[in-house]
Amino acid sequence: MTGLLKITVGDLLDQVASKFPGNEALIDLSKGEKYSYREFQRLVNQMAKGFLKLGLKKGDHIALWSPNRWEWIVSEFAVAKIGAVLVSVDTNIQLQGLEYLLRQSDSKGLILKEGSRGSEYIEMIRKLCPELNNSRPGQLNSSSLPELKHLILISDRSHPGMFLWGEILEMGEEVSEQELTGRQRSIRHDDVVTLLYTSGTTGVPKGVVSTHFGIINTSVASAEIQKLTERDRLCLSMPLAHMFGCVCITLAGISKGSALVIPSETFDPQKVLEAIEKERCTGIYGSPSSSISLM
Repeated sequence: MTGLLKITVGDLLDQVASKFPGNEALIDLSKGEKYSYREFQRLVNQMAKGFLKLGLKKGDHIALWSPNRWEWIVSEFAVAKIGAVLVSVDTNIQLQGLEYLLRQSDSKGLILKEGSRGSEYIEMIRKLCPELNNSRPGQLNSSSLPELKHLILISDRSHPGMFLWGEILEMGEEVSEQELTGRQRSIRHDDVVTLLYTSGTTGVPKGVVSTHFGIINTSVASAEIQKLTERDRLCLSMPLAHMFGCVCITLAGISKGSALVIPSETFDPQKVLEAIEKERCTGIYGSPSSSISLM
């Protein structure tokens, strides 16, 4: 690195998309979705404008609870674009842990999928917030989670009290580019962008805050040590809910214009191997146990 970058995550994406607009940015094989950097930037901007339409403010905490999907990464960058703070939720979290995380983080919004095995996430959030059944989307008044107002569901099926992810994307069409630009310009490189929790193996999970400056420069340094370029294709099979997935792989790859390849929602050795072959992946990430599974 020639020097530390004093920019935001949103500005970084804009720079990379301007430099490599036609390069593939995001490939989700399980969903059959593929986006160039130009298309990815457009989706991020429209989702960010949808968040503005909801009234989300700079510094608001937005929790994200979903297995690996293309919407996860679009949401991650859209949250950063408006100056909000991403709070990732472990896909295997249990009811007590979910309540603790959402309350302790003061999350104002929660983006979630129905579940990783079925509809278990829906069932859990309804146990925590029974008021959902009688709430209008965006107007939750929960006694257990008083800060939580907006629930956004990654699904094609509507549920009481929740917006659909696609509806927020459509709302973005009602907001001008100038409004998004104004918000983006108000964000400083030393503002907080993520609040990621420790595993809690030796105590209750602890929220760790990171700034735009911090995660960008560590990611760029990592990418340069790996000698990543716009020609690389990274197999993203680690959970996006973990910092390894959403920062160490995703942000590092995007900082260099590399392609991110999602083989499946959850780790599946067969699908990972198929993705490596089909998409000609040059970077493969994982834990020792996942490597043993691949072998």
